[in-house]
Amino acid sequence: MFGHPTAKNLIQLYPQFEIIGFVSELDVQAYRDRYGFGTWFAEHGNSPLAVSLPENILERAVIICTGVIEQLTTPQQLFANLRRWLDHAPVCILTTPDRSFNGEGGNGSAASHEGRWNQIELEQLLRAEGFNVEFIGLTASDSAAYEKKIIMAVITNNIAAKPGKVGAPRDFRVVAFMAAYNEADIIVQSIRKWTDQGVNVHVLENWSTDALHRRHVVQTSRPRFRRRVAKFLVRLIEHLLTHFE
Repeated sequence: MFGHPTAKNLIQLYPQFEIIGFVSELDVQAYRDRYGFGTWFAEHGNSPLAVSLPENILERAVIICTGVIEQLTTPQQLFANLRRWLDHAPVCILTTPDRSFNGEGGNGSAASHEGRWNQIELEQLLRAEGFNVEFIGLTASDSAAYEKKIIMAVITNNIAAKPGKVGAPRDFRVVAFMAAYNEADIIVQSIRKWTDQGVNVHVLENWSTDALHRRHVVQTSRPRFRRRVAKFLVRLIEHLLTHFE
């Protein structure tokens, strides 16, 4: 984990996950004292190269890099470290503020630094650096308004082979119900993950305020009726299960 995780961040990970973190030299002792359940290393000039993690740890690690690259003069040294670790680690989750929203302010600490790239620019940069970008989109920048101003990139292992498309058997049908609200930036990728596997997807579009309602999905209910939609889904699934074996 790179960055400056808060207690709120860590409580969602521990004790389900073993935590190994890299923080600034000024903060490392405070993290060791306050969060003794984790293993904390000091960054040296924003570079953790001095620490070599065993392959058996990396092979089962999820690398999280949040709120870091926008603060670096140049991210190439960090990218070199990530590439080296992704020779063994299965996945890295990288986040940074989207510069398209610079100057808009906000009430979340996640976007306390201004962004240096927009979503397209960051994807181009990551691919030019040789990363396997499995997914890139926007995620919430705070837990109050849930405004999507943070870019999130999911980067997979350097040598991981792309899985082949697996279709469902002809005599077997799977149906997925996907609730969506203001997900225009990720809805197509999310649906394709299922349809490529032969799964039929029904999208429940809850009167989004972004471009989602124009992306060939059906509007079903206003947000205040979501509980009714959920109850309807339960009844519908129960009905389907009683009529299909």
